[in-house]
Amino acid sequence: MDISSQLLLQRSGHGIRLIKPRSNNIGNALTVADIMCMPMNVYFSNGEGITEQCNEACAVSCGYKSVKEAIGKSIFDSPYVNNESNQICFNTNQDIIKSNRLKMIEERIYDQDGTGWQTLSIKLPWYDDNNKTIGIFGWSIVIGQQPLAESLTLLMKNGFVKPAVDLVDNYASVTGRQIGNIYFSKREFECLTLLTKGKSAPEMGKILGLSHRTIEQYLASCKLKLKVRTKSQLIDKVRAYFL
Repeated sequence: MDISSQLLLQRSGHGIRLIKPRSNNIGNALTVADIMCMPMNVYFSNGEGITEQCNEACAVSCGYKSVKEAIGKSIFDSPYVNNESNQICFNTNQDIIKSNRLKMIEERIYDQDGTGWQTLSIKLPWYDDNNKTIGIFGWSIVIGQQPLAESLTLLMKNGFVKPAVDLVDNYASVTGRQIGNIYFSKREFECLTLLTKGKSAPEMGKILGLSHRTIEQYLASCKLKLKVRTKSQLIDKVRAYFL
């Protein structure tokens, strides 16, 4: 696939196309080189989950030493991210390809040692010249490490995310909630909601389509945020919010 640095990104339908620069289409259009300099993880992957291009931030986040090492690798080849997180990401990408829709997702990604970090990912279908979906073009912003407001402003300013359409349509599936002055991701909040309803971790896993281990990791994150040690203490802390 041609992802030359001088190609222009053009918003097309619910996704993007890469087009050759001509005198009548340059204007303020961004090139692949421009996109790769954005302060977030940027990548192109094909329908099989193989990385076709990415920037240095993305390569490092996935555990590679360089962009060159990351290109051509499967999403499951990451030496840093654990298999379950990779599978969730792959499933999301496949859903985008099948539905032909932009998605914004807030997820907690885990490394091989179980350490987690929060990301906001914005993914679009990637079309060829015949408007056939050939993969995914995406950004992932590591919350607390990469500038969230600046990144979203850049995406909106350049027309890749439309505030009146994309942000509103995806709001319910992306945003977390605050309890008091503490922010919880969408998944963390879902786990807390189910916990207060008496659901066990295996039951939560079946409802949310996640493993028991991942549910426990979300609950552990909630306990850290609320400075408690047990699930019963966690329930006591948040019960009033759900009444």
